[in-house]
Amino acid sequence: MPVAAVINLDRLNALRQLDPGGNTAFLKRLVNIFLVSTPEFVKNIETAIQAGDRAELVRAAHSLRSSAANVGAEKLSEICRLLEESGDHLQSDSIVNLLLRLRYEFRSVMNALQQLQGDL
Repeated sequence: MPVAAVINLDRLNALRQLDPGGNTAFLKRLVNIFLVSTPEFVKNIETAIQAGDRAELVRAAHSLRSSAANVGAEKLSEICRLLEESGDHLQSDSIVNLLLRLRYEFRSVMNALQQLQGDL
């Protein structure tokens, strides 16, 4: 899947321009932090849904939503927003569908960012 289909490259370019040195060190660091830290958020979302823990679902989904938005992963961020809002329906089919969408989109984002990381 093309990177541009998963990541808003305009967002990453805006972040690149924030680097005071005019290079990509800031962007590289941000992408690396996302790649290292966000798998735990997905795990926490899955665990919260299985345990029926609404508070943990909202916390983990919100954290992943913010991180995804920071790196231009808009579809992933939107799925997380929907998960945050569906916290009262932890045992419904819709939450299962959202979890499946989350897993798919998260893998796509991780692959795209890993590919971009080599080009930065």
